[in-house]
Amino acid sequence: MVQCQLKIIRKAKISQTLSVLLGKGSEMLEFLTNYFLSKVVTNLQMWASESDVIKETADLFVTLSIKKDSSSIIIKNDLFWTLANNVITNQMPIQLINEEYKRLLIKGITCSCLNNSSDEYRLHFDRSIFQILNQRLHSIVESIHTLLEQIKLNNNNKIHCTNALQTFYSENVLSQISTLINSYCGLIEGGSRCSSEQITYLFEHSQQTLQYILDLFDFYHNYCDQVQIILELFSLYAEHVLIFTKCNYGKKTKEINADEDFNAHIYTLLNCLNHLLAKDFIDFSNDNSANTEVNVGDVVLYGLIICLPLIQSDNLLKIPSISSCYYKLVSSLCEQHSECIFRLLNPDQYSIFLSTIKLGLDNYDNEICKMCLETIQNLTLYTMKQQKLNQTNEKTKYLEHFLDYLLQEIVITTTTLSDLFDTLAGTIYTLICAYPNQFYHILGQMKQYDENLSIIIDKLANDIGQKPDYNRKAKISFTVKFESFVTNLRRIMKK
Repeated sequence: MVQCQLKIIRKAKISQTLSVLLGKGSEMLEFLTNYFLSKVVTNLQMWASESDVIKETADLFVTLSIKKDSSSIIIKNDLFWTLANNVITNQMPIQLINEEYKRLLIKGITCSCLNNSSDEYRLHFDRSIFQILNQRLHSIVESIHTLLEQIKLNNNNKIHCTNALQTFYSENVLSQISTLINSYCGLIEGGSRCSSEQITYLFEHSQQTLQYILDLFDFYHNYCDQVQIILELFSLYAEHVLIFTKCNYGKKTKEINADEDFNAHIYTLLNCLNHLLAKDFIDFSNDNSANTEVNVGDVVLYGLIICLPLIQSDNLLKIPSISSCYYKLVSSLCEQHSECIFRLLNPDQYSIFLSTIKLGLDNYDNEICKMCLETIQNLTLYTMKQQKLNQTNEKTKYLEHFLDYLLQEIVITTTTLSDLFDTLAGTIYTLICAYPNQFYHILGQMKQYDENLSIIIDKLANDIGQKPDYNRKAKISFTVKFESFVTNLRRIMKK
């Protein structure tokens, strides 16, 4: 009988007459759907020990729940909520049903509740199902934690607590644990058939649940059945997260501000970090007892570390608002707290950080290019301080690549940077002072590139000297000489 009913529901093509009689919104559809629901409830009560019947009954219930037309009907029926209560509380005769079929019933209940657009049913789902399961899980985990703590205290109740803890290894409790975790598996399976909004809601509210289940995993690590079902739950959770991510990865939209809206949280965080840095730089408060042990540069950099992987993997710097906010932040951070960059970023993070600076030089307008050049200059100044203290490390050598880059890519390719020339020259001079050997090595390569360049290169080298000293007067003098060098260089290369 159930098989026949299932085939009727799943029938893809029916006549126009039947479509009118049984179609969406028809009284006959409502009548049949409620009849099928009553049949599900009756079968679960009368045939709980018949595995084949219960399997087909559970499949029928899931089918009713997945279809939006039928789920919107059954959720209004009191029989549905009676069934949901019996399944969640595991009352007789539901206790006699195989765990696999209970899980299907939970899946169907979740589908019906979350498929409906009404907040009323989602709240009902929260109170009648989700919260009950969470309270039961929380109660078990807290009881175990309390008993373990009491045993560690080694007081007079140790024997009593040990005996009480042993009850959690009894067959009855182990069965309850399996039923509870299977219920969560059903929740995840059911939620995955709903809209993205409902999936997000369900998964966000499962975070604390997963932490509690990890505690159970630790407690029951020697019990293979419990370990297996817990691992299956985490596998389901991860699988559906990955499916959701895969289906949404690379999605494009025609909306103009879609990317900015989608990544508004990154922009907000960067903006907050900018304000925090500005507050530290210009503080008009009257509080003289501020805690000087907390370095605002550290706080800002920790926030930046959160953003860096997202910025790199999702190419967020292509979004104008985020790129402007990001480069403003790193420029100010390196000006005020360069030491934090070298102290807190590991080599991989530092490499990613510098790659974003190079990206700014390659792809953005003069405003961002200027901020990138200032960032390089401030990092180089800190490197020079470390060199004087003989405290160099692997990260202090990374910047020397920018010297080669700025000379080869900007000077030789005759890029127009007239508005930025003073900043460019100042940055190059700072790099020369930090890495003189690298600079003269590059000049040697430039001579090999074109013999006609030898005269102006030798003149520039003589003007700078073997060990250039960084100071304001020397930097201004270099800017004038470097401008003459670039002019002569471009004149020769045009020939």
